[in-house]
Amino acid sequence: MFRAFGLYPSPGANHIGEYIRWAPEFLASDRLQYFYDPREKDPWKNGPVPTFVYNLDARPTETPLQPAGHLQALYQVRPPEDPEAILPSGELAIPIIEGLAGGATHHLAAVNIPNRGALVPGLPENAVVEVPATVDSTGLHPLAAPALPEGPLALLRTQCSIHQLLVDAYRRNSRDVLLQAMLLDPMVNSYPNAVHVIDEMFTLQEKVLPPLRWEGA
Repeated sequence: MFRAFGLYPSPGANHIGEYIRWAPEFLASDRLQYFYDPREKDPWKNGPVPTFVYNLDARPTETPLQPAGHLQALYQVRPPEDPEAILPSGELAIPIIEGLAGGATHHLAAVNIPNRGALVPGLPENAVVEVPATVDSTGLHPLAAPALPEGPLALLRTQCSIHQLLVDAYRRNSRDVLLQAMLLDPMVNSYPNAVHVIDEMFTLQEKVLPPLRWEGA
């Protein structure tokens, strides 16, 4: 991303890979982070779902590549040396609460907040953006970003359009609009597969999803 667009994506070195089609060519950890042996069929249907390892600082198991018949993660997170120790999670809710309720001043690397006042110029005001901020007893004070070049801005606008279509799909109970959102996603490269994924998702999660329907069906 830095070589192509001149800006470094943050946070995370691999998180941006979820949004660009050509990312897997550069993700050396891609097959390690959700390891399972396809000879044992689909673990989401036939066995325990393997643990997703976001950070490869985790320690390998005693037998990293498990033999057939054992669906286990390739890596497992090392527990703290003191299992009773209370460690900070790194989540931002606590410093925000400390600022708003306790009067502390914290500088936050990133908060999710509506784009009111064009915190990220060029994106819709109703989009939720992630920007640096300061929090204290008077509230949350986000910092506006400078204008982005057209390349990175186009990537962001695409995601804003996808999110808007997702909201519209559930508002209208429409699988057709949901399909539009999926077809805009750069990671989707097959119309039939997108349709099949939608149908299967609503079959498997029928109890928790609203009843979206194909229009005219």
